Amino acid sequence: MLSPPYAGEFDVGEAEQAASQVYEDNQLRRGASEGSLGSMPSPPLKTSSRARSLCTWKECQYRGCNTDERKNHAFAHRRCPKEDCGWSKAKDQNQKDRHVWSNHKAWAENSGYPSQAAVCDECHKTFSRKDRLPRHKREVHAAQKRASGDGNIQHK
Repeated sequence: MLSPPYAGEFDVGEAEQAASQVYEDNQLRRGASEGSLGSMPSPPLKTSSRARSLCTWKECQYRGCNTDERKNHAFAHRRCPKEDCGWSKAKDQNQKDRHVWSNHKAWAENSGYPSQAAVCDECHKTFSRKDRLPRHKREVHAAQKRASGDGNIQHK
């Protein structure tokens, strides 16, 4: 036989009954008579604690609890911010930014959309995409060419 609950522990069923009783008591104090309890709104339904998952988009703090909510939320991240564009396949913010700057450059410049440009700190060459700068530094300033077909890095 189990010992009585420790201090701080409670029975979920008893807590739900107590909450339901408080709800009914509050309704009665507001002017509902004993005879009209049948027409009162019922107490809140028992809800189970649903697991909430965190959005995987960088720096997003959204937590969704069902698949449809998460899909709708994720769609907002993946779609192009330009209203008349139907593209919605971004896997991350960089891919979304590349889409905007590749397909809607004038709109991006006029609307103040964050630039993808990067400038080399050694030669001040400007690149339209940030991901091209590391390759430039390797190939030009570290004198390494890209791997050839056999997988070996060629040195200048």
